[in-house]
Amino acid sequence: MRQRVSEHVRSLRGKVLLAILLPGGLALIVGVWLAFDGYDRVARGLVERRTAELAERTAAWLGEDLRATGQTLQRVAAHSAVRSLNPARMTATFNDERTLRSLFDGGLAVYTIGGERVWAQRPEVVQAALTQLDLNQRLDRIGRTRRVAFSDTLQTTQTDMPFVAAMAPIFDTDGAVRGALIGLANLQTSMIGATLAKILEIDEGSSTFAYLVDGDGRVLYHRDLTKLGRNYADMTSVERVLHGNQGALISPYPDGERVLSGYAPVPGTDWGVVTHQPWRAVVGPLQSYGNTLLGLLAIGGGLVVALVVVVLHRILRPLRALTDGTERVAAGEFDHRIAVETHDELGTLAARFNEMTSALRASYEHLEAQVAERTRQLRASEARFRQLYEDAPLAYFSVDHDGVIRMANPRASELLGYDRASLMGRSVFDLYAECPQGRDKARACFAKLQAQGELNDEELRMERADGEPLWISLSVRPVRGDDRTVLEYRSMFTDITARKRAEAAAERAAALEERARLARDLHDSAAQSLYSVTLMGEAARRRLVEDGDGEQAAHHLYHMNRSAQQALKELRLIVHELRSSPLARGGVTQALADRLQAVEERVGIETRWEIEPDLKLPGDLEVELYYIAQEALNNALKHAEATRVRIRLERQHGTVVLEIADDGCGFDPDGKRGVGLGSMAERAAQWDGRLHVDAAPGVGTTVRAELPLDAADADADVATERVA
Repeated sequence: MRQRVSEHVRSLRGKVLLAILLPGGLALIVGVWLAFDGYDRVARGLVERRTAELAERTAAWLGEDLRATGQTLQRVAAHSAVRSLNPARMTATFNDERTLRSLFDGGLAVYTIGGERVWAQRPEVVQAALTQLDLNQRLDRIGRTRRVAFSDTLQTTQTDMPFVAAMAPIFDTDGAVRGALIGLANLQTSMIGATLAKILEIDEGSSTFAYLVDGDGRVLYHRDLTKLGRNYADMTSVERVLHGNQGALISPYPDGERVLSGYAPVPGTDWGVVTHQPWRAVVGPLQSYGNTLLGLLAIGGGLVVALVVVVLHRILRPLRALTDGTERVAAGEFDHRIAVETHDELGTLAARFNEMTSALRASYEHLEAQVAERTRQLRASEARFRQLYEDAPLAYFSVDHDGVIRMANPRASELLGYDRASLMGRSVFDLYAECPQGRDKARACFAKLQAQGELNDEELRMERADGEPLWISLSVRPVRGDDRTVLEYRSMFTDITARKRAEAAAERAAALEERARLARDLHDSAAQSLYSVTLMGEAARRRLVEDGDGEQAAHHLYHMNRSAQQALKELRLIVHELRSSPLARGGVTQALADRLQAVEERVGIETRWEIEPDLKLPGDLEVELYYIAQEALNNALKHAEATRVRIRLERQHGTVVLEIADDGCGFDPDGKRGVGLGSMAERAAQWDGRLHVDAAPGVGTTVRAELPLDAADADADVATERVA
């Protein structure tokens, strides 16, 4: 049916009908449209003005209610007990304020103008909510405006409910602002939330209502509770009300529906009221009237069209012969000729059409010749490409979506040790070794390839046909069809077995070097101490057995005990250094705690902590601080014979200060210094910091490192730029 209608429209009869009916129909349509447009403009203007007034009145009512709530909060803030900032007196006062507690069911709190909390009801909820505010900025604003202020939407993890905070200034006897009384109201359960629902539910049960947004465009109240907290700042009506404008407009709602929205700011706050009325509910009567008029217009137009069709049927009968002839030519009968024996425009059209079919046949024959030539060129190009593929010095193979090999060049066959015929149709995963860097990684890379579209320089371990390992660097690119779908994956790989073997040899050499270093440390430290133990033990035995000198034997035993303790200290230190990265568990604070527990405390050294709580430092700075502290602790353990060690770590005016003090034997700072002190000074200098050593013989040693935090931030910025 649709095809027949389309054919009639494209026919000459349809065109003549359109030429006759189109001007009159257009004139009628324009007249109806102008009438509709005038009515729509007038109706829209009246509706928008009414909606704007409704939004303005709703915002005014809401502002009055919030002002009354603020007055209640300000009245309590003016109480002498609250102004005294005495927690005990404030507790008694707030217990008597039932109205205030019902308004602010999320909790109450009193803060000084400097941001210090003096008193709080439900402190955990208050703290969780107020962390979302720039509290100091809000308190400074209250100090300047000297009036009640309301916050934007706050959300807490304890309740997962929306809150707003009201803040009233607290004045001293001289009228200066010394703090603020803050109340938290749950928008779903408090009296404030109930008042919002009453005011904003304009016509209960209908599709017309209002909702409230805060200064960031997030929904404070909405009839649909699932929309609480959503950000509507990109809606035109919300954007305008956040700029302090009021009015009305027709715009799309987030769910796609066109709505009529009025908007007005709430006096005394950063909030805004937006009314919501579906546009279909407004234009429903107008559409009903228009549908009736269009129906009458369709009936009249149908009668006119029927009359014109009857007349044209007799006039256009000769065209049928011409139409039949054109259909045969369109079917490919280029030798067919149209015969219309008339001496009017139709005869001229038939002659020109016959000339066109002759030219079309000649063009068709020429096109077939061009297609044959292009096919020959493509086959020659394919042959050249295949020759390049076969002679390429790099290894290539192609796989399908399941990883089955479709094609491989001779270089790939040579590296893998298989003949090309045995590679075709084989799963590429069978060529990888059974190890994490082999088949497991190959499957992970194939999944990554299908997700991201390509691979670059992935190092994997394959297995040659003779069982020998083959390390490769693999890159893969997709081959796409005309519709951009992936036809296959083309892989290129190079042999990196020699490099991987060299890397493994270097790792083994490093392990041997580390083993030698540990042997030297054991020989130079613990072994010497244990040797001293054997000498002292033998000397004590001689004094007791041969000379009977108990006093001299006790002297030797004392020194033997000290040597044994020193050996134990050094062995515990070596065991601690053999563990994994000390900073892996929890930063420099946890690393130093682990060190003191594992070494100093186990050998009987008394330790003391003075570390700033919640100290957060850049990772590279924590590494330097740890190794400076480790070197100082090692010196106290090995050389100072200390019995007490104190560590202090804190921030001071843009600088982090690390101080390690011991009560050991000390040393002369003007004398010859060891490698450890130089190493600590170099680490501090790398961060533009300073190292101070306060020591004297017999009075202990204090090492103090001061490293600037701005240098750590600058290094972090440079690292971020390099990553980007």
